[in-house]
Amino acid sequence: MKSIMRIPVLLFGVAISLFLAEGAAEGAAEGAAETSGETALQRSAAAAASAPEVRITFTQTKELAILDQPLTSTGSLEIDRPHARLRWQFDQGATLILADDRLRRWGADGREEDLGRDPSAQAMAGQMRGFLHGDWTALGELFILTSDRERIHGEPRTAGLKRYLTEVVIAVDGAGLPTELVITAPGGDVTTYHFKDPDRVWTPNPTRFLGP
Repeated sequence: MKSIMRIPVLLFGVAISLFLAEGAAEGAAEGAAETSGETALQRSAAAAASAPEVRITFTQTKELAILDQPLTSTGSLEIDRPHARLRWQFDQGATLILADDRLRRWGADGREEDLGRDPSAQAMAGQMRGFLHGDWTALGELFILTSDRERIHGEPRTAGLKRYLTEVVIAVDGAGLPTELVITAPGGDVTTYHFKDPDRVWTPNPTRFLGP
């Protein structure tokens, strides 16, 4: 399995953790900054717990060292927490679905790709299942997390992750909802997700979690 296929899976897991974490304040963040109020991580955990079903749209911008202009794409993230289902879709690209305790990926051509032999994909699937049930333990094993009033910072712990990224920074608003996710890779490549306000009255369609 080519390493480039692992990147969307990794980003999928990082983004999902923002919206599904519950109880993250009880030990997930190491060395959280001392402030007069709640940290961004604490507010994000509280906001996630209040949104069991939600749909979020985003704009992704990639700034690559080898390109003069950034690459921009759009997509959506659909979360059906009561049924342990997730869908991450790029409008003109890949789709990732976690449902029935299984992670699956389809390419832009609509063909399903085999993740069964990719140990990193299966590891991320297990971590995402934990996020669905409000367990941030796996994220804490992957990243050294710190937080101040406005941002959550993640530094990869493992050599495997450090091959793909050097830092993750998550900005949240006053209510604890993520507004931006910035992922910096070795060599200076930067991927930024700008999240729109979540649609909290959205009703999940079960067929959306079967495939494209």
